[in-house]
Amino acid sequence: MNVILKLQVLEHLRNSSVQHDYVNALRKMHDLKPGYMDYMTTEPLIPEIELTRLEDADYDLCCALMTMLAYEDGIDFGKHCLSGDVTRIVDRMMGLLQYERATA
Repeated sequence: MNVILKLQVLEHLRNSSVQHDYVNALRKMHDLKPGYMDYMTTEPLIPEIELTRLEDADYDLCCALMTMLAYEDGIDFGKHCLSGDVTRIVDRMMGLLQYERATA
């Protein structure tokens, strides 16, 4: 999927708090990371620590963080929506895609 279409999917997704919507969007964009643990630095997984890496995250790490929140058992996706974590990841993904588009 090209950058413009990914940006459209992410823009549409920004206002959703439905976990399934995020999984479907990542699948549609071919950005779901089933092996997201390969990107993580904590074991056992500590989502709060992993999310501190967002500021400097590349696109693949953003996808892995979103997959972690949407897939990991024991993570309250709704809590991360309310806290703004999910929106921050989407915003970072959009910023990286916009930069890629501008420099292409």
